[in-house]
Amino acid sequence: MPYASSTHKKVIEFRRSLNSQAFAKHVKICVREGRPLISLGMDHWTEFTAPFPEEIFPPRIVLTADVRLTDFHVSAAGELVSDRFREIIERFDPCIHQFVPVKVQMKDGREYEDKSFYFYQNLQLLNTVDPTGLDVMEGPGNMEKELWPLNLSLFEKFATKKDKIGGAGAWREMRATYTVLYSDRILDAFQTEKIDGWDTQYEFDEI
Repeated sequence: MPYASSTHKKVIEFRRSLNSQAFAKHVKICVREGRPLISLGMDHWTEFTAPFPEEIFPPRIVLTADVRLTDFHVSAAGELVSDRFREIIERFDPCIHQFVPVKVQMKDGREYEDKSFYFYQNLQLLNTVDPTGLDVMEGPGNMEKELWPLNLSLFEKFATKKDKIGGAGAWREMRATYTVLYSDRILDAFQTEKIDGWDTQYEFDEI
């Protein structure tokens, strides 16, 4: 898909602009209050919870081969999901995440009619992973321990706290912001309704 690299670049630029704005705001606060310029107190997470301007994403994509699109597809432009996938996510997380509609055109010029598709951005941020027994990377000395960063790919299995998840269905982990976790309820729905193209990346218990 030729649009992917340019779209991905726009996504990165948008996130960087939000991060720069957060840093500038933090600098002003530190100067005004006479505090040292340290990362504690800075908003590191707005770039992961703010919806993207829809014009970042192309209104139409053209398939270069005669293929059947699955319900979940990862591209450099982001996650492309079907209306079936969206319905399950919004069943558990209503009006939280961003779904930008995109028209899909077949190689021969016909509209793709099997399903409707959207670019999907998960905008929910939670701090759910239980660090007990994990080799957690230490953060700066001024960073609260419960915010120390996590590289979840290093762990074969880990646990999340049910009281931190609450009723959430899908979320970005606050200490591993590029990681999206899905609750047992959503995974059960994916299996029951035969959502295809989906593969579980992480195994974790809810305790």
